[in-house]
Amino acid sequence: MSVARGPGVAANAAWLVAGGLGARLLSFVAFWLLARVLTPAQMGVITLALSVGAMCYEPGDGGLDPMVVRALSRAHGRESARLGAAFAAKALYVTVGAAVAFASLALLVPDAPSRHAAMLLVGGWVVGSLGRTLSAVFQARERFVWKGALDLGRSGTLAAGGLVLWVAGAGVGAAGFLYGIAEVVQAMLTAFIQRLHFGHVRATLSTRLTVRLARQAWLPGLSALAAMVYLVGDRVLLWRFTSRAEVGVYEAVSRIPLAFAVLPAAISMAAFPAISGRDRARARRIYREALVLMVTLAVPLGVGGAVLANPGVALLYPPAYAAMGQPFAAIWMVVGAVIFVSYVPSSALLALGRTTELARITASLAAGNIVLNLLVDPWLGTRGAASVMLLTQLAGLVAYSLAAGRELGVAGPWSVLDPRVVLASGLAGLVAGLLPGGVVLRAAAGFVAYAGALAILRGWPSEAIRVLREGLADSPRATGSVGSAPAVDRGAV
Repeated sequence: MSVARGPGVAANAAWLVAGGLGARLLSFVAFWLLARVLTPAQMGVITLALSVGAMCYEPGDGGLDPMVVRALSRAHGRESARLGAAFAAKALYVTVGAAVAFASLALLVPDAPSRHAAMLLVGGWVVGSLGRTLSAVFQARERFVWKGALDLGRSGTLAAGGLVLWVAGAGVGAAGFLYGIAEVVQAMLTAFIQRLHFGHVRATLSTRLTVRLARQAWLPGLSALAAMVYLVGDRVLLWRFTSRAEVGVYEAVSRIPLAFAVLPAAISMAAFPAISGRDRARARRIYREALVLMVTLAVPLGVGGAVLANPGVALLYPPAYAAMGQPFAAIWMVVGAVIFVSYVPSSALLALGRTTELARITASLAAGNIVLNLLVDPWLGTRGAASVMLLTQLAGLVAYSLAAGRELGVAGPWSVLDPRVVLASGLAGLVAGLLPGGVVLRAAAGFVAYAGALAILRGWPSEAIRVLREGLADSPRATGSVGSAPAVDRGAV
């Protein structure tokens, strides 16, 4: 059967950026509103539930779902059978994940009100996880506009609910229920869109395909689990070694830099078909210029973020959060800049089919992160956890870049780093640090200083922008690409 494709990778990237920016903004607003009605200790409960849920469901969401997208993009008339197999396999993953999540929360959270709130949150994830598999149909057709719309729907539900809870002065139980309902709303919107635009694809059960898909997905699922342990496992360890309040503040601070990660996530997702295609020269060129663009944006983000970290947290959150976040806020801003660049090589490995190498690297990083946190968290608390995250993120950036570079012939971000970017970033940090006034004014001044310095030094990545605009505008079908989207971005949880 002929499969109609989407408008091209560049347009898909634009939709993903637009939807992702809106979704992350609304998700941050929801968290910000809840921080004003819940104590840091209660936010710690929500943080623990989000972290446990992410780790327990990610083998299906981040491991199985990309394989489903890839399978559907190659279905050639067998979409219904493959979608049915995906649902059956996902049900198995969800059942195991839910059982582990509920058991973990029962052990970690002794008091009943907090435990009930956490279980309401992860319970809603069951429905949301199944809905994300259904969205593989229109992702395989490269209609990423619906991915952005679904993210907006979920985050809009969170923001609207957060406003209601703020006005009503509700407690932690209502917050857990809100996050669970947001997952259900997203699943319902997914089902509506799929039925409206892709209703001819109806799931049919095939036991043989289900077993095959479930068996093939274990390694990507393990890699996705390792990645999530790597990203949020420190919250669970902090829950063990520090107070609940510190866990809540740690999550609040980390959400600030991660809110900017929508751009590299969107670029990586949209470039996935091009990099996974048969035209290796095109893949190499797009990969290199994507690195150039991300480095040009990440360096000033890290420098300026570190300078403005403490006043930024004080501006956004209540005094208790600002005081507790001061020891590690600057570290997390630099972590965010490193993650900004890491999206490109890690997604490229998945696009190139190097799942074994990706799983090995990510599992090693996750293990190192957990061991280091076990060593330093009992004494250094949140400052130690943030430092460990920075160290392992840097190691991950190097490892992913070297692995992708062996395939694509680009050493890594250090090979494309322009000294003019470093100079302009240092000037921007100096301006933002020395200028009197509020944090918004200082951030704006730093941005102007960076843009002006790059213009004077002629350091704008104009070639990267041109290559990405022209190269990604081509239809992946025209270059023989049969790729899919990378793992689900859980950055806005």
